[in-house]
Amino acid sequence: MATHDYTTFHFPLLKKENYEKWCVRMKELLCSQGVWEIVEKGYDKGDFKALKLKDSESISNYFSRVKTIVNQMRRYGDKIEDVRVAEKILRSLTPKFDYVVYVIEESKDLDSMSIEKLEGSLQLEKEE
Repeated sequence: MATHDYTTFHFPLLKKENYEKWCVRMKELLCSQGVWEIVEKGYDKGDFKALKLKDSESISNYFSRVKTIVNQMRRYGDKIEDVRVAEKILRSLTPKFDYVVYVIEESKDLDSMSIEKLEGSLQLEKEE
């Protein structure tokens, strides 16, 4: 017989008289699950939509920004797939990458390409 070790969280009930204690307890619970940053900094899907490579930005810095936003979205419960992220990256590059984007789209299968592999391909093309 299989045994399961489930952890249950007891969320305090918020009332007028226990607000301060409730805030402290909720912060502890959210920190323990690694999601306090979302509450503290906020989350906006518009960040993903607005992503664009800056003219002076390196590929590695851009990918770092993209991954940070995508990880926040996933922690918040969005089921964003890598293929959508890859498509967004390719659409948001500067015009100097147009040829590279064309080559990647024609020669690679975006459905099975990891974000890391896409980053490597763009860095290799940029160096040539």
